[in-house]
Amino acid sequence: MDDITKLTRAIRGCRVTAGCYATTGPGSVRLLLPHALYETQAGELLLDAIQVAGPTSSGQQLPSWRAFRVDRFSDIEVQDVQFMPSRDFSPDADKYGRLLAHCLEDDDDTRPQ
Repeated sequence: MDDITKLTRAIRGCRVTAGCYATTGPGSVRLLLPHALYETQAGELLLDAIQVAGPTSSGQQLPSWRAFRVDRFSDIEVQDVQFMPSRDFSPDADKYGRLLAHCLEDDDDTRPQ
């Protein structure tokens, strides 16, 4: 299964996701609550997620919202742990011009209640 398919399933199922991000080097796993997969106007594929653990190059305290470039992830693993979507998340936000998947979609009966 490719990374985009893994991320789409994780987002729609509200599943905790782990992966290595290129800016922190190999073996540096970040733990994420993925909320949205979208394409920018420039055609860049991004993941909006709350990072809850792992290295951070921004210096922000965790947990915190992040936009990650999907092409910089490797070794993505979708965990068997669900999360509740953040109340701060809105799929109607302007930045989601081409929203490919989000965690509030109604087509997944496995979402936590």
